[in-house]
Amino acid sequence: SSVMYYENDISIIEIIGSKQHQYIIMQLITGLSNLRTDGKTNLVAYPETMIDESQTSPVPDVLLYDHENEKTKVIIEITHTDGVKKDVRKVVSLMNDYDVNEGFVYNYKQKNGLNLHSTKAKLSKMPRSVVPFCTI
Repeated sequence: SSVMYYENDISIIEIIGSKQHQYIIMQLITGLSNLRTDGKTNLVAYPETMIDESQTSPVPDVLLYDHENEKTKVIIEITHTDGVKKDVRKVVSLMNDYDVNEGFVYNYKQKNGLNLHSTKAKLSKMPRSVVPFCTI
């Protein structure tokens, strides 16, 4: 997760995350990058990256970007039981603000996730392409 604040008119972004949180992000990036290398997706996985590089903005833990269409296709937020509601709000807000069609909030303590489509949240399991990379 990240926190953005201003100090002396300079925006400062702090990255905050436990080792477990960062480990899951690493697993996702590695696994999703392997899918791209194997030709199973054209999306590129980026950790803690701004959706809109033209302005300072909140960032998801992982975003999947389609370079051919120059569009973020999926955002993923990694959370734990206490942070689920806040992270669902963050993902829905990012999806609305940046026209992202799909988002996931993965609760690593419960090992389950919310799959969000165009701001209509529905509880579901993470897709099979993502779950294998989220093990501790």
